[in-house]
Amino acid sequence: MKPIAVVFLTMLGCVAFPRLACAQDTIVVQYAAKVMCGRSNRPGVAPGVYFSAINVHNPGRDSVLFRYKFALTGLNAQPGPITPWIPAKLLYDQAVEIECTDSLIRIGHGFAKGFLVLETTHEELDVVGVYTAVGNTKLVQALDIERVPVRHTVLGP
Repeated sequence: MKPIAVVFLTMLGCVAFPRLACAQDTIVVQYAAKVMCGRSNRPGVAPGVYFSAINVHNPGRDSVLFRYKFALTGLNAQPGPITPWIPAKLLYDQAVEIECTDSLIRIGHGFAKGFLVLETTHEELDVVGVYTAVGNTKLVQALDIERVPVRHTVLGP
């Protein structure tokens, strides 16, 4: 059963989605895409330059509001920084690419590894990760494309 309307939390407060009140127990869908970006400077990561681009497409007839953040990893099994939520909107059949360099700008580091987390109330988004790596040749040496699965969760802060 699809909600008619939902209210969505952002850093600015509640933004109208169509239906439920702005509450902690609001069910949303979430996509968590792996992100690696920049010149590797960590043990356990092969030398090279990594790029991640997360493509989001709205195949539905209605506009879709969503928000995303970066939840990054630290060294030695330690959690890394989490960026604030960034609000976004896609009209019918629009697509957007969230590049990994956005994470570097937001955290101010030369290498980022972790997840791009996207939340919305619309399960029908197409979310695809495109991953490339460059070595000594300065040409693409690895390419992978992955459809990011949806999961259901409770709206968080």
